[in-house]
Formats: sequence, structure tokens, C-alpha cells
Amino acid sequence: MNFDVDHAIYSEEAGHFVSGKIQRLAEIVKDFDPTLELRYIPPAMRTSEDTRPYCIVHSPLGKKPYTVMYFTEMDSPEEILARIFAGDNKDGNVLRKMEAKEAAQNAFRYKEHLDEMMEKHDQMHFLMTNRSNNYVNWKDPKTGQIVKLDSNRRRVT
Repeated sequence: MNFDVDHAIYSEEAGHFVSGKIQRLAEIVKDFDPTLELRYIPPAMRTSEDTRPYCIVHSPLGKKPYTVMYFTEMDSPEEILARIFAGDNKDGNVLRKMEAKEAAQNAFRYKEHLDEMMEKHDQMHFLMTNRSNNYVNWKDPKTGQIVKLDSNRRRVT
């Protein structure tokens, strides 16, 4: 079963579906700095001036939390992450901004790869622990041929 890396995920906190990229952004931001958090502003809590429903909130220890930036789902998650990495310096060094953008793109690629590997691991674990004969097609790295394996990882002819 293949899933699109940007599939929507239902968020009980937000009460609606969130894109996979937004969910991934939230995880990367939290991994980067545990005092940062991606939040969603529900429609009932927005004012007429709130046109961007997502925000990054900084909650430093012992200080009052504050909003770092607002954005929409249409904004590039890589650009948002690059702004966080660069400290959102509008008049900063261009090279530093380019490096921050590249680091943000690499972080997204790494997280997508990690998610895909975890999904494949779960699939293989299911196939290998299920005692009934489930078959999986696998490409033999030596010959390049597609072979069928049973649940005990034996070739099926």
C-alpha cells in the first residue's frame, strides 16, 4: 500500500484534516526547538484580521509565550522552516538565508524518507509476523529480478 507523502491526517486537536506537510513541519519545528510549537487558530477564535490560520508560538521557560509568525497552508513549509532556522532576520546575510533554506529542504527530505522507511518497516513486520502465507514481491539486488517471498522470507516458485 503506497501513501502520498502529503496525505491528510485528521487532527483531533484542530478538529479537521491537516496536510501531511503541515504535520511534518510541526514535528520538525518541535525537534529543532522544543520551545517552539505550531498551532492552528480555529475559525471560531479568529478575528476578521486573522487571515492566516497557522502560527508558530515560542514559549520560553519562565516567560510569556509569543507568536513568531503566522502562515497559511498555501505557504511553503520549507520557506517557513528556513525563516525559523535563519532567525527570521529580514535584513540578514543572503548566504545565511540560502544555507537555512537548504537545511530546511534537507530536513523535510529526511523526515519524508524516515516516514517512508517506518511505513515499509511496519508492512514488513506485519507480513513476517503473520503466520498465514502472505506473499510479497521483492527485487533481488544480485539479479535484479522480481521474486515472490512467503511470510518466512523464502522464495516461492
